Amino acid sequence: MLYLKDRNYTAEDLIACMDECDVDMAVVSGSGRAPEIMDWNKRVLEAVKKYPNRFMGFVRINPMLEDAMETIEHYVRDYGFKGVKLHPMQDFYQSLDPAAQEVLDKAAKLRIPVMIHSGTDPWTMPGQIADLADIYPEVPVIMAHSGHGQLYQHAVPSAKRVKNIILETSGHPGWQVFTNAVKTIGADRVVYGSDWPCASMKAEMMKIKRLPISEEEKGQVLGGSLARILGFRVEEE
Repeated sequence: MLYLKDRNYTAEDLIACMDECDVDMAVVSGSGRAPEIMDWNKRVLEAVKKYPNRFMGFVRINPMLEDAMETIEHYVRDYGFKGVKLHPMQDFYQSLDPAAQEVLDKAAKLRIPVMIHSGTDPWTMPGQIADLADIYPEVPVIMAHSGHGQLYQHAVPSAKRVKNIILETSGHPGWQVFTNAVKTIGADRVVYGSDWPCASMKAEMMKIKRLPISEEEKGQVLGGSLARILGFRVEEE
């Protein structure tokens, strides 16, 4: 959420963008490499505590660190974080690494989803993520970016093969992929994401709104599916 580009973005910057796009709540997680991860988690925690009606936290973990499992337990049990975020490319391990399997084992016990960056060869190939998810069918595994622009053609087949894979839409150039995804695996397994501030929240939302799918399916992608995964009740307007 706070992200190092040419400026530091704040929780208030994100809320302003959410308000402009009529987004009620957002899942937020930190970025950075191993020495920075704990600091980013603390910043996300501050934002979640300050704006509990706008943000839900996913704890960012490098599973190669000794205290990774304790960190997950701490943030989920003590602070109410709703899931785990893994970024194998930034931390230089492959998605099917035994350390990543340990994270999913912990997630299974805590009954939380795991989001994994995808689309970067050789660390985060969709097939690797699907193989990992297949070991833990009780864990919703959110494939962030659905293979990105490099490996997107493998995202839907991987999700079709492994039923607990959820495809996330951000940072992906092709709307056809998500039309196919909704028709192939169902809107309940596709979730909207903005990848803010690396991408435009409004542009990412328009990508979904222009899909040739039903309004009900768009509603699921734009919030209903993730609310169900996280155990939230969505109030009908």
